[in-house]
Amino acid sequence: MQTLKQGQKYTRTGTSGVWWRLKVGTKTLWAHSDYLALEKAASTPKPSPKPTTKPTPKPTTTTKYVAVALNLRASASLSAKIVTTMPRGAKVTVLKKAGSWSQVKYGTRGGWVANAYLTSSAGSSSAKPSTPSSTAQKTIAALNLRTSASLSAKIAMTLPGARRSRC
Repeated sequence: MQTLKQGQKYTRTGTSGVWWRLKVGTKTLWAHSDYLALEKAASTPKPSPKPTTKPTPKPTTTTKYVAVALNLRASASLSAKIVTTMPRGAKVTVLKKAGSWSQVKYGTRGGWVANAYLTSSAGSSSAKPSTPSSTAQKTIAALNLRTSASLSAKIAMTLPGARRSRC
């Protein structure tokens, strides 16, 4: 097993739900997206615009459907308490998005689900892995890189690091 240093760069070559497929040197490995971050390009500061008074927009909600049997969680974390399990095709109302998670209402219950498992149509049969364009990434917290997109997959490499701060 190898160890990468915090801040060491890698390339994201695909995703499957909340898992990212990474190219680290000559190896292709998988890691949970909660422990990785996009590297932001440096930007030139722009002058602040003059303040104007605008009405506060009303929050909007969106109807989505569950692509697979999915756990509704108490907070936006894989380790959060499971409120209930929703069947494939269940209708939810998205109240807000936060990173790779959405706060939803399912019937009379509220909770959080991973965005990757929500679809716009009731007939979708499963969440499909996507393949984004390759982007430089860097680690922000310690995590295990696995041989496939599963918590039960063999650990191929460990990335040490500091705890992730959530703003």
